[in-house]
Amino acid sequence: MKTILKTALICSAFLAVPAFAQDTTTTATTTEPYIPTEEELQTVREALTTVGCTVNSDDLALQVEALTGYDELSLESIVDHLRIYHEIVDASSSEGGITLVSGDCAV
Repeated sequence: MKTILKTALICSAFLAVPAFAQDTTTTATTTEPYIPTEEELQTVREALTTVGCTVNSDDLALQVEALTGYDELSLESIVDHLRIYHEIVDASSSEGGITLVSGDCAV
């Protein structure tokens, strides 16, 4: 019984670890956190403004990809950073998607 309790306690300590995980890029020799440049952030801001500030469909998401030239994973990391800066919010609970709320898209 003590072994099961001890194992459960140790496992529960690791449950919060993903909350502190960062996006990383992996090369053959290193793993480094991916931090987008201000230029990359601005490119995405401009693309989101061009498509109307809200991306709530696959078609609009593909337009943003085409405008930026970034792949889906890069865009996810950049959007995550813009969320941290409170520049992107969820579009709506019914439609899903994201809305840029800074710059020309500020409400």
